[in-house]
Amino acid sequence: MGGFVALFVVKDVNKSAHLISIGVTIAISLIAGYIVGIILSVFGRRVEAYVDTEEFVD
Repeated sequence: MGGFVALFVVKDVNKSAHLISIGVTIAISLIAGYIVGIILSVFGRRVEAYVDTEEFVD
């Protein structure tokens, strides 16, 4: 949000370069999130979301 606000608040900003950099940042984050999602799906899913007993030593 700060990047968009800076477009209107800061004077003498190259608006096209600023918007392109915001777009590139969003694209990188989406691609990285997709790749991490694929990697995590390889490991499978848990049957129960979280089990406390796994964290305690008997």
